[in-house]
Amino acid sequence: MIRELGTTEQVMFLAVREGKPGEAVTMAMEHCREKPGVIMQLVQALAEAGASEHGAALLSQLVESGNPHSSYLEWARIIILPRIIWAERLGGDGQLLSSWLWAR
Repeated sequence: MIRELGTTEQVMFLAVREGKPGEAVTMAMEHCREKPGVIMQLVQALAEAGASEHGAALLSQLVESGNPHSSYLEWARIIILPRIIWAERLGGDGQLLSSWLWAR
């Protein structure tokens, strides 16, 4: 019923519950990029559903899309930066970390 009659946000969160995080992220990029509250709720829902990599990817896309909302930048620093640091510690050459930091 939600899929047919629900709002975009309702369908997006339903997709997360149904184990379709990629579908939810696609919908968010298409319909909710200017709704930071919805985006942050989605990132949290994705993390709770075990799909935090999708939430990190969503934030990364929003930050890199040009003129991102300030809350996306803050959340990206909290969520994405630690992942990059961890990847670098596991054998990276430092290039990813330095390029990400300098771009912000």
